[in-house]
Amino acid sequence: MQLTNHLETDQILVGCDETDKQRLLERMVDVLSASRVRRLNPQISKSCLSEAIFGREAERPTVMGNGLAFPHARVKGFKGIGLSMAVLKQPIRFGGDAEQDVSVVCMIVVPQEAPMVTLKVMSRIAQFLRNDKNRAALLAAKNSEEARVLFASGDFSLDIPVTARDIMTPPGACVTCGMPLREVTARMHSERLNAVAVVDESGGLVGEITCDGLFQFGLPEFFQHLKSVSFISEFDPFEKYFEHEAHSVAGQLMAKDVCRMPSESTLLEIVFALAVKRRTQVYVVDAGNQWIGTVDRASVLNNVLNW
Repeated sequence: MQLTNHLETDQILVGCDETDKQRLLERMVDVLSASRVRRLNPQISKSCLSEAIFGREAERPTVMGNGLAFPHARVKGFKGIGLSMAVLKQPIRFGGDAEQDVSVVCMIVVPQEAPMVTLKVMSRIAQFLRNDKNRAALLAAKNSEEARVLFASGDFSLDIPVTARDIMTPPGACVTCGMPLREVTARMHSERLNAVAVVDESGGLVGEITCDGLFQFGLPEFFQHLKSVSFISEFDPFEKYFEHEAHSVAGQLMAKDVCRMPSESTLLEIVFALAVKRRTQVYVVDAGNQWIGTVDRASVLNNVLNW
């Protein structure tokens, strides 16, 4: 299935002069309602689409970086893929934690039972516009037909799996191998981290420290096979930890066997690592082992199940 089969000339606003986010979204809903979407979904009113879009946007604005935003919604009984796109004359603020300026907005409506379609549409458009030549051509388009022809020249097949690149979050907190363990645990506490990445001087990923790893540091290996420890009353599980804590650094207690995956890894591979292999999180790395993103359980919940 090709994305461009769902994007007609009248669904693209080129040189859009709206400077207010709400008015922009209202105008894009108007475009959706007057397009092929209306022909496929005569039972779904414009107010229904508007309510779904604004309701979802109020929960969490979808600003993707690189000047892109993807307001979207899942609608019960909807057929096909609803798209409208706006190329703005001047960037506007779109909300969200990063408060980034947005130049290209793509509105997406899909059936309630098809959240993966949204991710695939976002992935394909974001990938296309990461190319500087394509992005410049879109921003320089004189009219909607030029923009449509530009998109028609690309590969927008939606018959692709969702990958780590589509759902990963930017790299977060990290520590260095030489950081004293006391500072590491203090940081994990202050930032409420279950795991923290350990990097070398060049930023390469070398390991991680997890709460589970810290808790298990002083426990004998045979404890893993016990069903209960109620019969042991005097054992101090943290005695060994405190014996070494004052003199230890991150590199000594880190686990080197972290879950590294390239950005092309599929959602199935990610869920297998998290759910079956019980990994705390997946570290997305490039060919040089540089940490470029993270996928944890919250990422999957937010970007897949809650969409």
